[in-house]
Amino acid sequence: MNKKAEKFEAMLKTEGITAFTMREMGDDFHGSVYHSNLQIKGQQLPLMVILDDSIYAILRVFVAVKVVTAENKDNIAAYLNECNKKFKVFKYYISDDGDIVLDSCLVASDDAFDADMARTIIDVMLQHLEATYTDTMQCIWGSPA
Repeated sequence: MNKKAEKFEAMLKTEGITAFTMREMGDDFHGSVYHSNLQIKGQQLPLMVILDDSIYAILRVFVAVKVVTAENKDNIAAYLNECNKKFKVFKYYISDDGDIVLDSCLVASDDAFDADMARTIIDVMLQHLEATYTDTMQCIWGSPA
């Protein structure tokens, strides 16, 4: 387990958080991926916390999986671009598989990684998704926002 994962694991234990499972990546960066879900408007959105030996930590939420099509891609891209103009701590993108993904990238060496800050950003992502999820789904399905 890398140092960031050790710190994240310690924070989870201290806070009594049991909603995460961890998987070692077995890669050159000694990656560890923590999996959980965010409950948003009755939906379970997959959440990943990706920690490794690089200077980055990634917090990733799959907002909608395989929903971007040739027909709706331009509208969704425009909507996500507007979202990205408003929010500083995270950014939306469309994956190659047609998923809408919300990422936050923390820059921190092993020693500087702050697991409490990662938790705070996850909380901010949760609040943001609670506030915007309906509009996002309306954009996907072509309904007026």
